[in-house]
Amino acid sequence: PRPNGGSPCEHAVALGLLKRGDTLFHMAHESGGHFALEPICADAGIRVSHVAFDPRNLQVDPDATATQVKADPHAKLVMVDLSFLLRQQPLRALRAALPENVILAVDISHPMGLVVGGMFQQPALGGADIVHGNTHKTFFGPQKGWVGFDRKSPRIDLNNIVKPVCYKICPQLQSNCSTGSMVAMMIALEEALRYGSSYAKQVVANARALAKECQTSGLIVVG
Repeated sequence: PRPNGGSPCEHAVALGLLKRGDTLFHMAHESGGHFALEPICADAGIRVSHVAFDPRNLQVDPDATATQVKADPHAKLVMVDLSFLLRQQPLRALRAALPENVILAVDISHPMGLVVGGMFQQPALGGADIVHGNTHKTFFGPQKGWVGFDRKSPRIDLNNIVKPVCYKICPQLQSNCSTGSMVAMMIALEEALRYGSSYAKQVVANARALAKECQTSGLIVVG
């Protein structure tokens, strides 16, 4: 209940799993990567490299990224942290191409409401070991955050993965759970259980209607 946004979540994943000298691969800022991740990694002595990204289709290049990761003996974590996500990503191909011991984390802050409603790819079913994000974009909650772990992944275990991430969240990054937002979060979760599917379908329908009108008005719609 403690994270108050997506940034503390991705910071906790990176800082909880990586030590000084380890390498994080994530999205370059110009490719959509979150701007707040690299400074905190630099302060912690964590090396940062960027995944291969194809600007023509706005997707991660699985094979080129895996080649980069395999060439770095310090690589421990790949994070697909698209801050303005326009395309579903080839997560299954990326997971298959990565070394077995490298963890794949995916930030779904922007499409979370569509993921919950079944209108977007399901990262944990596509190979992600860790999924994280905030709750106040396409998901209609207050400003909170969350981290989820795929319990079926051979790379996830309680003592070496889950507990270090939780410890980074509290007491190191945050202490207070912002009690005032907890009731709103519970209501949003209950609404998602009851109406999440119909809500996500309507969001997609609205987006398509907007895209059609933009295209009719002469704008180039890319997604």
